[in-house]
Amino acid sequence: TAASANWSDLAEKYLADTEYEPGDLLGIGGDKEVTMWQPGMAIAGVISTLPGLRMNVSEENKEDPLWPFIALKGRIPCKINGAAKKGDYIVADADGKCKAIPGTRSAEINFLELVGVALEDGEGIIEVKV
Repeated sequence: TAASANWSDLAEKYLADTEYEPGDLLGIGGDKEVTMWQPGMAIAGVISTLPGLRMNVSEENKEDPLWPFIALKGRIPCKINGAAKKGDYIVADADGKCKAIPGTRSAEINFLELVGVALEDGEGIIEVKV
């Protein structure tokens, strides 16, 4: 048996301390399970837009904006500071955003802050493979 979806990621709901937007990078911490990522925090992940597989959904949280879907695997829009080229590593930067590091500079990457790989050139919001 096969399953398919028109959306592009696997995501799970986590309780956030406030409302966040798709593409924001969240970390483990704050008053609830997740909050806006800042340096030194463990990464929870990037908020998904339309996950194809949705986990941890209940009647109580399914429409609650304080329970965003965080992408665990797949392709998602991601907010970045600066510009990225397709194939760049996307790593956590600051204030819930990421930044691009070219593969030629991979020795500079703190892999605890790795979010994914850029699937396109761009700036502001780009598609990333998590």
